[in-house]
Amino acid sequence: MDSLISHYSSLIGDFELTRNTLVFIIGAVATAIAAATLFIVAKVNDPRNKRLGAIIHDDDDKSAFTRFSSSVEFFATPNKAEERQTVAKRLIMAGYRSTNALSIYYAVKLVLTVSLAAALLLIMAIMPHPLTFTQVVTIALFGAGIGLLIPGIVLEKRIAYRAKQVMRGIPDALDLLVTCTEAGLGLNQALQRVADEIRVGHRELADELDVVTAEIGAGVNRGQALSGLYKRTGLDEIRGLVSMFNQTMRFGTSIADALRTYAEEFRDRRTQAAEEKAAKLGTKMIFPLVFCFFPAFFVVAMGPAGIKIIRVFNGL
Repeated sequence: MDSLISHYSSLIGDFELTRNTLVFIIGAVATAIAAATLFIVAKVNDPRNKRLGAIIHDDDDKSAFTRFSSSVEFFATPNKAEERQTVAKRLIMAGYRSTNALSIYYAVKLVLTVSLAAALLLIMAIMPHPLTFTQVVTIALFGAGIGLLIPGIVLEKRIAYRAKQVMRGIPDALDLLVTCTEAGLGLNQALQRVADEIRVGHRELADELDVVTAEIGAGVNRGQALSGLYKRTGLDEIRGLVSMFNQTMRFGTSIADALRTYAEEFRDRRTQAAEEKAAKLGTKMIFPLVFCFFPAFFVVAMGPAGIKIIRVFNGL
């Protein structure tokens, strides 16, 4: 303790101020840890939670981190309901539909924020060259900020990856839907059959179709179940498909004909998108050619001639 006080007093320049500051920080941290421990112990031993866990029969299936996330949910989750709903929707779009996914997400943010800041502080404590107090605080805040941003970045990457996987399965699903509806199956049976058939190659889309059929079987309106499919994926192609289904059910037209027309339009849009990417390829290749290929080419082509010219001028 004395060596720590002397180390930081050499940085700040005031021994008394350094000692009082460290004592205050240690007391505040100890008080916060004690209060959090008491709160967690009280919540874990709460008879109401035990009784609810016994009724639901999921207390034994929860992992240690899941129980920890449920305990720190009061501290980690934000107070605004709109923010919680937005994050919950993003988690559903990423494929995390568990009831405690929101608490686990914020618990991960809390653990990463505290652990990265503490790790940087430990690294700075063993460094041979001492840093100033401002630098220590800045680096610790930088680590905490990185830990706070990492879960959001990973979540967005997961949403983009899942949307890409769902997008890949739409053409096969449309073709199978056309075949099933033309064979005489209803929409619910066709969606279930398509989900079973594409599960091996396109599991994400099959899971979404399973959710739609389960909601319809539970009594949810067919239009609402299909609209939920768009909300869980966020793809414009799914929105167009849902709009087509709703219009077909409203006006009583043939689902098979509408699906065949939409499948043809989807193939045309996919072909146009591929042609657009091919047209952009020439422009995108300019920068690699200019900065990577041309310098190496000029070195190989003009290097020997340049060396000969330098030798000739040196001889003169």
